[in-house]
Amino acid sequence: MRFVFTTNDKFWSRVARFLSVEKITHIAIIFENYGFNIVFDCSTSGFKKQSQARFFEYNRLVSQITINASENDEAMMLSEILENAVGAEYDFSAYKWMLYRGILRKFFGVDKPDFNPWQDEEKYLCTEVVEPITQHLLRYGINLINRDLASMTPQEIFFDMALQYENRPITRIVV
Repeated sequence: MRFVFTTNDKFWSRVARFLSVEKITHIAIIFENYGFNIVFDCSTSGFKKQSQARFFEYNRLVSQITINASENDEAMMLSEILENAVGAEYDFSAYKWMLYRGILRKFFGVDKPDFNPWQDEEKYLCTEVVEPITQHLLRYGINLINRDLASMTPQEIFFDMALQYENRPITRIVV
């Protein structure tokens, strides 16, 4: 399975890049052991699954982290995502908070807190795509359990995962 960190030229992605001064604006998970690649991501249309070809029509790869999960672990993670997240709505309130905090950071130098008070526990941001499988990721040295993923940017999640995933195969591709 791969965690892909991407960007695109859509309006909100450009706004996020401007405010955060970060290259990565989106995160998705790709499961590859099923005869075809299934991508799970969350965008303004909600938490969905789609083909890899469709996903990369609109997104450009910046970086990725590959986890060599066992078939059993990958099946459990896939099940968690399908049962608990696919079909959930996008969390527009949490995204507005991220934009607000981005403006405060960009123009006034105010740091972003570690908690997003506008988030809705039933809805998702792209950064929360890993939320349903955080318990499983512990087996691979990645601990995101006590992190508020709704307050993190995709690039912050990439660096957090990469730093924890020491001595394991990480592929970084910079466009």
